[in-house]
Amino acid sequence: MLWRALFAFLVLPGIVAFAFPLALLGERLNTFSPRPLGLLSLFAGVIVLVWCTVVFYVSGRGTLAPWSPPQQLVVVGPYRFSRNPMYVGVTLILSGWAVLFWSPTLMV
Repeated sequence: MLWRALFAFLVLPGIVAFAFPLALLGERLNTFSPRPLGLLSLFAGVIVLVWCTVVFYVSGRGTLAPWSPPQQLVVVGPYRFSRNPMYVGVTLILSGWAVLFWSPTLMV
């Protein structure tokens, strides 16, 4: 089951939060200049996303993928505060990329 959780993490939010934005940035990757707010948002989003995935795996005994959902309702960790904290995490990651590379395309 651990391999399913890792696969689901890499495929689902991995494509949306990392592969797609980096593909959109293209040439801007060469003009990287660190902006603290972008790094803060990016790292905060990664922490939230990893935390949600671990809680799904440990507490819910499942993955974030629809083909292997949690066996129990997850109401601990970040799920105490938000119904969909994974969306919050991915939004923080995407806004971090947009600020980090000053990309209007990613901001939209």
